[in-house]
Order: sequence, then C-alpha cells, then structure tokens
Amino acid sequence: MSIEEATGILAAVDVASLVGRLRREEPAQAAVLLQGLMRLERFLSERNRLKAYEEKLPLVLRELEPSRIAAIFEHLNAATLHRALFGNFRVIEHPTKMRIFEAMSPHKVAELLEEMAFGVDAPKAAAKVLSDMSREQAARVTEMMDEEALKRIEEERELRGAYGEMGELIGALERADAPLAAAQLTSLARRNPEFAAETLRRLRKKVWVREADGKKREEVYSCRAAAIIEALDLRDKAAVALLKAIPPGELKEMLKRVGEEKRQAIASLLGLGEVGFAPPCYPPCKVRGRRRSKVLPYGMRWIRIEEVFETELGPRPMLIDLLEMDPADVRLKACRAITDEKLIPIAEAEELFGDVRRRDKRPRQELFRRLGLIRLREEVERTGAIAGINGNFYFDYGNYIDARKLGLDLKSVPGLYFGDLVGWFVTDGVELSPPIFNRAALIVTEDGRIHIRKVVITHMVIGGKRVTWEAVNQPRDGGKTVLYNSLWGFETEPDADYVDVSIIKGRIHEIREGGGVRIPLLGFVLSIPREEAKNLLAGVQAGDKIKLGNNFPAHLGEVKEAMACGPQLVRDGQVDLDFEFEDFGEKDSTVVPFSLTRAVDTFRTARSFVMLANGKLILGAVSGTYFGSGEPRVSLGMTFGELAQLALDLGAEQAIALDGGGSSSLVARTEEGVKVLNVPTGGADVPEGEERFINTHWLVFEG
Repeated sequence: MSIEEATGILAAVDVASLVGRLRREEPAQAAVLLQGLMRLERFLSERNRLKAYEEKLPLVLRELEPSRIAAIFEHLNAATLHRALFGNFRVIEHPTKMRIFEAMSPHKVAELLEEMAFGVDAPKAAAKVLSDMSREQAARVTEMMDEEALKRIEEERELRGAYGEMGELIGALERADAPLAAAQLTSLARRNPEFAAETLRRLRKKVWVREADGKKREEVYSCRAAAIIEALDLRDKAAVALLKAIPPGELKEMLKRVGEEKRQAIASLLGLGEVGFAPPCYPPCKVRGRRRSKVLPYGMRWIRIEEVFETELGPRPMLIDLLEMDPADVRLKACRAITDEKLIPIAEAEELFGDVRRRDKRPRQELFRRLGLIRLREEVERTGAIAGINGNFYFDYGNYIDARKLGLDLKSVPGLYFGDLVGWFVTDGVELSPPIFNRAALIVTEDGRIHIRKVVITHMVIGGKRVTWEAVNQPRDGGKTVLYNSLWGFETEPDADYVDVSIIKGRIHEIREGGGVRIPLLGFVLSIPREEAKNLLAGVQAGDKIKLGNNFPAHLGEVKEAMACGPQLVRDGQVDLDFEFEDFGEKDSTVVPFSLTRAVDTFRTARSFVMLANGKLILGAVSGTYFGSGEPRVSLGMTFGELAQLALDLGAEQAIALDGGGSSSLVARTEEGVKVLNVPTGGADVPEGEERFINTHWLVFEG
C-alpha cells in the first residue's frame, strides 16, 4: 500500500458509521475492524504522515460506551491495547480509561499492565492505572500478574508518592539535584541511618527493555541512587553510616553505576572487594553502526553514525549526526527570528493564510519569510555563526493548522500571536518569556558555563508583594491559591469566593472577581481567595508589570541565555524522563499546540538534542525521513525513550531534547561552506528533504 492510498483510505473513514458497526458487530468481529483502523494509522504514523487532527481511533473510542470498548478489547492482544489507550496524539480521558478497565476482565487488565512494565515511560502510566483502581479490582488484577512486572510497577507507585512520607521523600529526591539530594539524605542519616538507607535503596529502579526479537527482556537500571552516592561526602560520618546500612550486595549493584574514583574509595572504606563498572545500556539504542568522523573548522568534529535497529517493525535504518566541540572555545546564543515588532496577531495570520490548506496546497515560501521565520542554514551564513541547531516550541503554522482542524477559535484566545514563545526564554540576560511550564532548559550563565536543568516558576511579585501558590492545575479547595496554565483547559471555573488574575508575558491581562476567566495559552491564571486578594491586589490593575522568580540556583551565576524545551533525557548520567513533572500534557483539543504525546515508547520521528558528555558539548540530530529524500533515503526516527537511551550510550552526563519532527535541523560551517548535516523531514509548510522555516534556534559562535 502506498502512502497516498493509505491517506485516502483513512480520510474516507466515517467515524459515525464505524462506531455504528462496532456497536452492531459481535465483539470478535468488531475487534478486527478496530485493529484494521489501528494498522492503517500505524502505517501512516511510522512514515510521519499522521497529524493529530487526522487520527480517527481516539474519536471512535470517545463515542463508544466503556462497556462496549471493554468487550472488544477482550479480543485484542496486550501490545495492541497499549497502543490504543496510550499511543496516540489525542487520547481518551483518564476517567474514561478507568471505566473501561473496570469493565474488562482482571486477566486482560493484568496482561496489559505486564506489557506496560516494559520501557522508560509506560510503567509510570501503569502505576497510575493501578493506583486509581478500586481496592477490590486491584487485588484481583495483581493476583494474576507476573511477579517481576508487578514489582517494577510498584516501584513507580512509590516514586509517585503512593506510600506516605517515604513516597513523598523519594519523589523530592528524584527531582532534586544530586548534591542537594545527598545533603538531604546525609542529614536524615544523622537521625536515622536505616531509614535514610531504605530511602536510597528505593531509588535503584529497574527498567525492562525489549531485545531484538521484541519478546525477551533485559533488566537495566535507571539508578538515581548512583548519582546521589557520587555526591556523598565520605568525610561525613553520617554519610558513611548511610552506606553501611545498605545490604552489601545491593550497594555493590549501585556502585557499578558510580564513577571509578568514588567507587573504589567506597569499596575500600567498607571492605566490599572488587566492584566493576557497568553503565546502564538500553537496547536497541547501543551505538554499534558504521561511524564516520570529519574534523571541521573552528575545532568542531562532525560524527555521522549509520545504524540498523531491530524494532517491532523489523530492521530499520537510523541516521544520527553529532557535532562535537569544546564548550570553552564557543559561545552559545539563544535566538528567535520573530521579534516583538514582527509578532502578528492571530486574526491577521488568519487573513494571510487564507484557505491554503483547505485547497491542500502549501503556502509559498514568501509567506513564511513575511511572517519572520528563517531557515537555519541561511541564518548561520548571515550571522557568521559556526553552527546552529533548532530550538524550542512556539506557535507556528503546524499548530495553527492543528487548532483549525480541531475546531479551536484561536481569535478568542487572549494575547496570542503567531510566533509566540512557549516557555522560558532568555537572550542577552533579558527574559522574554517566563517558565510557565515546568520544562527542562538549556542555560548559559554569564561565566560561559552550560547547564541543563528543569526550571519552574516559584513565586511572583505583584505591586511589591510576594505571592506564592499552594497548588497547580487542581480544583480550588480549602482557600488555597491555585495557579492554572493551559494544561488545565480553556478557562477557570466560576467561584464567588475567588478572584482570578490573568497574566501574559509578565503583565496582568485581566482581573476578574468570581473566577471564570480565559486561560492564556502562553501565560497563566492565578486564582486567589477573595479575602487575600483584597490586600494583595490593592492598587493593582490590568497592564501592570509583575516579576516572576524561578528555582535556578543563584550560586550558579546570572543567566545570560536560556531556552526551555525538553523533555530532559539524561541527568547526572542516568535516564531521566518525567513528562508529568515537565507539564507535557497528553495531546488533546485544549493543549494540542503546546504539548507532546507522552507515548515515548510508540511514536517515532526526527529528533534534535544537546548533550554534555566527557567534557564536550554535543549537538545532535536523528533524522526521521522514512521515505524522505537525500542520502541515505531512509531513517526511521526515534521515540523519546530511545533518544534518552541513545544519549546515555553516547556517554551523556546531561542531555535535553529540542523541538523535533520537521523542525529538526543541525547546521555547521564546513570547508565547503555552511551545510545542513541531517536529512530534513519537511513538514506542513515544506516538502520532504527541505529544511523547514523555524523561529527559535541556538547559534554557536567562536568563543
């Protein structure tokens, strides 16, 4: 089947008619119909030909009754169920999923959860499902589960804080920097070394990954405990007491992920004998393919890796390009092409775009240049930079089209412009956009040091008064101040006991008593109890500036350049994917322009990333052209889980993902001139093999 044929077949699928057939047919036959739709969408998805607004499966599942879905699901295998419920851009809501699980047989739910025990991100979703089941159903399901699979999911439940005080402590240590986590555990060990040791043991987490045949499993470790042990001060008696309280066998397993100097010091101090080094590795992303290296001007090195990965689809080629440099010899600059004076209101953008997509034609390139977008190769050439890589998310043409297809009235969204930045953005020391989502960021301080950290807003100052909040995106309860961003929905609920303050780009947009205010897609709403608001908002009015604080440590220096994107892939030498913490909502009609699917184990596309490894700064791109043009012609692309595994295997101590798909672009100045190193995917605005027009990007200059 060709891509054109598959696209035509999917476009012809009428959701209402299919739902009617699924209700009438016997469950077994209905399962065949549903699986046929899934195969069609999978075919297009793997070829980067399926947009969020084109998916029919989520729409079908939303129309069917949970009991009917459950009856159909009894005839599908666990891998198919996993993809149906968790592997789409748009998803059915979690409460609906739970009603489906309630109607399914315990045996089938147990099969699904065992399937989800594999991978980097799926166990987290499985833990949420198990935690939200009724106690009776959970008991029936867990009785039928494989013991090791259940243990893996229970580990995630602990990290979700499901077990009281220790669970909350584990969650805090997971999010804290290794030195801070080590200090906290050492302090705890002064009072109770056994409790501190047990907490550290819980941070030694197993991850199951599939081998080439798709069935076998290999147990590896995403061992946060190792990073914390690396940061322990062995001169502190409490730290030594903490290590002594860990069973020697388990401690040796943790130490296998610790650096050589610290590992040998601990082994000698505690008499553990020889402890080898075993860095975690995650098939199929071991880098073993053909590798070519070329020295470029300005001390850069271009490394191209041609892999063939065994996947559930069979052997698939993969093209990986890396640009390596010494961070001391270069200067990074966060850039945006669409500056404030070029921002175009959505209403005006509507007029510029007209009915181009309705006629299934791409806009002419002159339109994108008029909007202020650039192609990275041309920008590197123009500015005299030595290299560049695409940046973070912004409101672009693809988002605009997705929103239109989903029926969103963008003109009613407050403060929205084409090209608006999504998340934290600092250039030349000036903050242009605050960290409204809890995303990881690539940061450069005034002294030139490069950091990769998750950055969140912690407080704001309104009218000279410091304001904090007790909850984020939760129902108002008990007089708490609550912060709402676009992941909550379009607007806040009316409530006579609250005053809502809408904030966009560091200014107050609207103050409304009684709630019920529109939530800006690129801002947030602070919902304050009425009595507190009388004092806090005295003399405050729309248009006033506010100041936002964040958690970037002051001792690391002043921030000169920063761009949030995410997710973070590797932290302290360990895989670190936390979509929930980083505010990556499941793609649906409320947040589709600003979110990514959490299905890290199912969705492959082109990826861009940045690593700090072995004292080097490495910019990377994984091409995702499948049937694209260029040489080589085929590259499958990666999931976020695979990308994290790849970065780890390449020796990353820290790594972050940037925007991917058609925006993925890696450019360098070579002896032959400025060159795009990866094979571009194309996108809604340009054909395959052509570099896409983008807004945000990082440029690299000589230091």
